[in-house]
Amino acid sequence: MAAWVVQMKSSKIVERSKAMIGRIGAEYAAYVTLLMPIIALLLSTIFEDFIWTTHAAMGVVIVLVGNLFILTPAETLTRAYRRVRPI
Repeated sequence: MAAWVVQMKSSKIVERSKAMIGRIGAEYAAYVTLLMPIIALLLSTIFEDFIWTTHAAMGVVIVLVGNLFILTPAETLTRAYRRVRPI
């Protein structure tokens, strides 16, 4: 694929991302961005016979844990940490 085609596609992606941030806010736009790889893997599994590997499964787990930390309010995380930390 020609470099200019890749550049055009990536600039369109950036434009769409900015539009999404303007419409739904940065927090939810980040959430959607983090879920895209998982959606892509699921679609590849259904339509392209993607075979899951340990690395792909670990990547999904890392994305979900990251979402948990990003979208959970700080005081909730603090309370949970205080419950599980050793005394």
